[in-house]
Amino acid sequence: MNSAAARALAALQFKQAIELLKRAHHLVPGDPDIALNLGLACVRAGRFTEALEPLKLAVADSHKKDTARFLLGTAYFETRQFQLAAEQLELIRSHPEFAENALYFLEESYRKSGNGARAEQAFLDLTKLKPDSALVHKLLGTAYDTQGRFPEALAEFQTASLLDPGLPEVRFDAGLLCLKLHDEAAARKWFEAELKLNPCYAAAHYYLGDIDRKASRWVSAAGYFRKAIDCAPEYPKAHLALGIALQAQGLDSEALPILRRAVALAPGASEAHFHLARALAKAGRTEESRAEWKKAQDLADSQDTKK
Repeated sequence: MNSAAARALAALQFKQAIELLKRAHHLVPGDPDIALNLGLACVRAGRFTEALEPLKLAVADSHKKDTARFLLGTAYFETRQFQLAAEQLELIRSHPEFAENALYFLEESYRKSGNGARAEQAFLDLTKLKPDSALVHKLLGTAYDTQGRFPEALAEFQTASLLDPGLPEVRFDAGLLCLKLHDEAAARKWFEAELKLNPCYAAAHYYLGDIDRKASRWVSAAGYFRKAIDCAPEYPKAHLALGIALQAQGLDSEALPILRRAVALAPGASEAHFHLARALAKAGRTEESRAEWKKAQDLADSQDTKK
């Protein structure tokens, strides 16, 4: 089963690989090879929360620990557990195989957790190690983006993508920048390029759907939002966007369970309660609709008070 999963991984069939490896992991829960491959498959599929448990097991194996630590640090980073990410990545920051990527994630982990001094040191170490690294250009692009220098940021992301054609997320970041520059056509090309590298990058599907939604291409938009949900089942914005797209097509009964799920995933989002209230009203569920209207209004008022 593990060899079949390895073939599925090599063919970028992440969903199939994960299903096979989960079965194998259930049958032999203590096998570090299976745990590592399951964690790897989940990371490559963007299912980072699912990667944590098997990678914690794989870290305990002396022969797998460095690879497992890198993957676990990545998974912690992507689930916004930046301190835990840094703890794993610090242990391999000098490892020849992982140092370049580890230093990149360390810089970002420390930056996002407000530790400027350590972020700067990780960046300096990365520039000493690989001064013209694609990751250096990616970090420079992020820095320019933060400063609102969007054309310069885009140039850095373009350079990064050329230096490392397989670098993940840089094309997605370029796509977001193009949206900030109001260039939807360019953004679409960048998101589609990201999906060629990672067919299950949920956020890329979501933003392609959002581009179509703004152009009132509702059927196409709904298709992208469904793909985002398939890749990331607990993606609140994708559920809400799909519900809205279905409502726009007059598919209110189909939208209702999707919007219920959106509210369950993000109970503090006033917009989700608002659209659920509309769907409930159309379904003739007056009392439930009123309750959702009130929740939407209360949340909106609370958000206005905080401004």
